[in-house]
Amino acid sequence: MDRSKPEIRFIPPSWEVGDIGKNLSDLRRLILYIILPSGAIKKPFWCSVTNKEKLKVVLCVINGASQDDYNRNRNCFRIISSISQDESAFYNISNTNYIKNCERSILRIRCDRKIVKGTVSDINTPINDLPKRDFYLLTLPQLRGNAFPGYVDVEDDTHFFAIDKDPVTSESPLFALDCEMCLTSAGDSVTRVALIDEHYNVVLDTYVLPDYPILDYKTRFSGITSGDLVGVKVRLKDIHKQLETILPKDAILVGHSLEHDLRAMQMIWRNIIDTSVLFSNPKSPTSKPSLKYLASEYLQCQIQENDNGHSPIEDAITCMKLVHLLMAKGPEFGRHYFDSESVFDVIRRCNKQGTFIDNYRVINQYYSDTANCVPCFSDDQVVNQSCKIISSETTDFTWIQLHAPASVRKASSCSDDERIERSPTYLEALTSSDKNVGKIFNHLRSNTLFIVLLAAGDFGELDRLKTRKHASEAEISKYIHERRKCYAFFTRKI
Repeated sequence: MDRSKPEIRFIPPSWEVGDIGKNLSDLRRLILYIILPSGAIKKPFWCSVTNKEKLKVVLCVINGASQDDYNRNRNCFRIISSISQDESAFYNISNTNYIKNCERSILRIRCDRKIVKGTVSDINTPINDLPKRDFYLLTLPQLRGNAFPGYVDVEDDTHFFAIDKDPVTSESPLFALDCEMCLTSAGDSVTRVALIDEHYNVVLDTYVLPDYPILDYKTRFSGITSGDLVGVKVRLKDIHKQLETILPKDAILVGHSLEHDLRAMQMIWRNIIDTSVLFSNPKSPTSKPSLKYLASEYLQCQIQENDNGHSPIEDAITCMKLVHLLMAKGPEFGRHYFDSESVFDVIRRCNKQGTFIDNYRVINQYYSDTANCVPCFSDDQVVNQSCKIISSETTDFTWIQLHAPASVRKASSCSDDERIERSPTYLEALTSSDKNVGKIFNHLRSNTLFIVLLAAGDFGELDRLKTRKHASEAEISKYIHERRKCYAFFTRKI
């Protein structure tokens, strides 16, 4: 036995350590114990690690899959079974009526910082110390982490509208952009575009006829009806030409979750100020604030009250007012601080590197400036990016998540959990996830601890169960208990 090589040994439950159930925070503790310097994290009670400083950690989560799936359908987990050296059950602790997702359980960790409750509107930076407007531009990592078009490696944006930009200065003009969209056969498409300047003048407000058949006007949100588009001949390419004429090359675009508007507009823009990033949600560090909340809290006005849908002009003006307020108060205005932080922040403080490869919506929610964020739009993209990164980079901790089983659960209208899990579509999702794990494993560097986590979770079944007339409390409790069970496979790549 080579004593210089890293080793991990799992301690079976006994009277010496107590037959204590493990939860996901214990799994997080193991990961941090390996990555961080000795003494930074308490040693896990359920395993021992030698030469941990030589180990890298890759955690691959299969979202939606469960221990029951594994027990019932071993043939769907042939690759995972063949590479696994140890297995262990974990429990996802949360309150009695809620099933917390594993991202929150693993990627967030409590810290000594206290929560600042309520708003922070009393914060004012001295007028002479106020940063200029270019200070508030999203950084390149923020553009990438929030999946802005042009900054996502996996996205085919070669056909997107883009123009050469001039350097931004403290005098560069602000323009607020907001779009309303409908659902077409090709996805979300723009049906109305509004652009205002920093003096709240409307410089563009026009309906747009999509290039593809409309499936849903989304009138409740967009305010668009079929009648609004009668006689409209303006196409997206016409909007691109107008914007090229209207926007100076050093213009700064302002908006709220502007990546969605720009993607629907097939447009790339580098200079962005986004109110969903610069302001925080007081209720959660992992959720962006709504524009409606920001308007009420900081501007003392009500927006999006019309039952006939949103007004893009109203939303654009609200964003511009919020940015003006932020520039007048300083960068700490509108921020809230919590008693938890990202594990990537903890890792970075110890001069270690973390990589975050996941669906762009998850990265958007758990984004950290300190991680190498790689937003993706499918499991295939997650696997391709993971194989490139883990085989070529010396990242200390890599988070990877596959979503095929969860996607089947979300798409199903069936309220019978067992029927979903027996369906051919779901079994195929498990099999494809197993094959993807094999591809990732084959690209691992030596001395890597590879953890595959089946994270059951809840995808609407709990709500359906609660609304069922004859569902008993015992049934609901049993369901919650089962969906909190997670199961992990461990192997060290030599």
